[in-house]
Amino acid sequence: LTYANRADCLLKMKRPCAALADCNAAIELNPDSAKALKIRGKCNRYLGKWEAAQTDLAKAMSIDFDPDMQELLKFVQGKFAAIQGKATKKRLKEEKEAKKKIAERKAANEAARKKAQEAAKREQEEQRRAAAAGGGMPGGMPGGMPGGMPGGMPGGMPGMPGMGGGMPAGMAGMMNDPEVVAGLSNPKVMAALQSYEWGRS
Repeated sequence: LTYANRADCLLKMKRPCAALADCNAAIELNPDSAKALKIRGKCNRYLGKWEAAQTDLAKAMSIDFDPDMQELLKFVQGKFAAIQGKATKKRLKEEKEAKKKIAERKAANEAARKKAQEAAKREQEEQRRAAAAGGGMPGGMPGGMPGGMPGGMPGGMPGMPGMGGGMPAGMAGMMNDPEVVAGLSNPKVMAALQSYEWGRS
């Protein structure tokens, strides 16, 4: 009780921190000291430690009920409840703001993803249209075969000996075959063809 009595005196002298130290020493020696708990509860109340004050006063009242402490306990409980209410309100507000930011970020990411997909789709459509406009072959073979085969095929197809003054009826269709056209653009193939025709003549 020595620490508790001195703590009581220190509290009356408006020295709550010093009184709190003596209360801690007293409670360390006797955890069930109702007097030390009551004084420490008052010290915590003066220091604005509402949760600690409520805990000490409630425990002291359970050990040694004191009608004079009921009003103080209610006051401390009210203060602590108000602080808890503000803390809860603040926490809920922060959680709401955090959820809002997450939703906005998610919406922005989804919009960016859709935009990228639409751009890729447009690019594919443009590539298909360009391929269709080029006759199905990249570049569309402008001007005919590469180099345009100036002067026509060596020896000229019309009037070639043995061919009756022009291409046979089926030859025109063959000339539309890309593989045949590519073969005729090969000098070796043309040389062989001319040799064959000359041999027939």
